[in-house]
Amino acid sequence: MLLYILTDIIKDVLKKHIYLTGKRFDDRGYEDIRPINVCLDYLPNLEGSVVFTRGLTQTLVSVTLGSNQDRQVLETPFGEEKSTFILHYNFPPFCVGEIGQYSASPKRREIGHGNVIRRSFMSIFPSFEFF
Repeated sequence: MLLYILTDIIKDVLKKHIYLTGKRFDDRGYEDIRPINVCLDYLPNLEGSVVFTRGLTQTLVSVTLGSNQDRQVLETPFGEEKSTFILHYNFPPFCVGEIGQYSASPKRREIGHGNVIRRSFMSIFPSFEFF
């Protein structure tokens, strides 16, 4: 109970500080974004890899291509589908300094970021027939 009360007080103090000063705790203003850096072909033995850095958060993304037999079977409300694109994305709480229970099921942030990554890759990924 005390933990919930302290958490609410801390949130209120942080919100008031940001509102009154116009700056976040990392000294960024409302309109400022964190610096972004991209390093391509980070792992040379793969079809593709990149290290993506935004502020203090770093992500290593790698791509490998498989054959027709490597397709993933997905169960959907409309029946089974086979996907040639498989995305494994993990974003545990400690990546952003959060404290929380680590679980095997994806959280809201993992699902959201994973969807952004999937859409980005699908726009440049060749069709299986072309490949």
